Amino acid sequence: NKQLPNTIVDLKGKKVIVIHGYGYGGLIDYILDPVNYIEVNSAVAHAEAFKMLKHNRSDYLIDYEFPSSQVLSQISIPGLRHNTIMRIPTQIILSKATPGVEEIIKKLDDVYAELEKTGEVEKNWREYKVK
Repeated sequence: NKQLPNTIVDLKGKKVIVIHGYGYGGLIDYILDPVNYIEVNSAVAHAEAFKMLKHNRSDYLIDYEFPSSQVLSQISIPGLRHNTIMRIPTQIILSKATPGVEEIIKKLDDVYAELEKTGEVEKNWREYKVK
């Protein structure tokens, strides 16, 4: 059993799978920096990345929680463990010129309230900016 990384620094000298085109909130710069000796394997899709991990093509896979859970509901990987190494805050900025901006905000509020009920997001952690 491999030790789970607690921070991005724990990936130094390891083999890591990433999803092509993702920046991981800036972590990709650290991962790709040759000074960190991280061997990077790139996958074009989340399912492909998990299949690579299942077949021991790398030590670790860096992915987002939501797409990971979707893939893992369809692919079984015995003994798979995971850890969160970073949470990335998300901002939604809407233009006042956007047609139906008030309706969009109402829909976002409704979805957010539902996610709060299920525990998928922290309570009272929203802020919309209309510019």
